[in-house]
Amino acid sequence: MVVVDGPSMTPTLSHGERLLMHRWALHVRQPQRGDVVALGPFTDGDLLVKRVVALPGETIHLKRHGVYVNGQQLREPYLDRDFATFPCRFGSEPVQLAEDEYFVLGDNRGNSEDSRAFGPVRRSTFLGFIRL
Repeated sequence: MVVVDGPSMTPTLSHGERLLMHRWALHVRQPQRGDVVALGPFTDGDLLVKRVVALPGETIHLKRHGVYVNGQQLREPYLDRDFATFPCRFGSEPVQLAEDEYFVLGDNRGNSEDSRAFGPVRRSTFLGFIRL
């Protein structure tokens, strides 16, 4: 069980919402684009819930308020129309992911600490898939 703490996944998930996390599923399949995953624990003990937007070996670039993977704009029907995706520390230039790296973003792009701030994440940080 995971409890959402904060607004980073709004409108998909709400603060305080309780969700089932499927740890065992990580043993039978790799994360795919669009999956919502739990990551961590990080040095402060926190877990994060984010959406996978780019996979190992892909190139991601945030430009013109959109997410581009391998040069193609990513269709993101789960986002509120009014949210724009701006780069932060990572993403303003193309980022080539290594064979064990993923790029994850919160659905509330205006209020989410995600791969734009801390960079790509390794597969080993994935704790499980979130069932929506």
